[in-house]
Amino acid sequence: MSCSRNSGVVLAIILSVAILVTGRAATASDFGDLFQGNDWSANIGFGSSRLDNYVGITREFPLDGHWKFHVGGGIGRVFLGGGVAWYQIPGDEGLLMSINAGLIGVHANVGYQFKVGARSFLILGAGIGKGESFLGDTDRSFNPIIAYEYHFREFSKLN
Repeated sequence: MSCSRNSGVVLAIILSVAILVTGRAATASDFGDLFQGNDWSANIGFGSSRLDNYVGITREFPLDGHWKFHVGGGIGRVFLGGGVAWYQIPGDEGLLMSINAGLIGVHANVGYQFKVGARSFLILGAGIGKGESFLGDTDRSFNPIIAYEYHFREFSKLN
């Protein structure tokens, strides 16, 4: 994989920043808290509002009212990785942008999230990136984003 060495370094930096941003200690009780909250989401489709995966799951960590740091994984170009995303109106309809890097690729996108349910969104947009995927892509300079995202209230409760 041509991107794996550089992407691995980027992923290590992203994960280090995630630990610093969340300020979590690695104790058993705190580890359980990492899986609570409303910042988990799952996606299916071509891309997402964050990582360029066909199927994936992501955890976001708010940085301020519009910016969020995220880590996640799935089947697609980024595989395991993270990045930062900006939302015009987080949790509702609006514009979005993100920059992402992972083990096997890098990706940036811009789009619009349409609210189609209490915790469901249709994401439409476009992205640019480079990397390999399970489909064998080595370079895709432009790709459309058409995806469905579901935001969980709690990761342990799929209600």
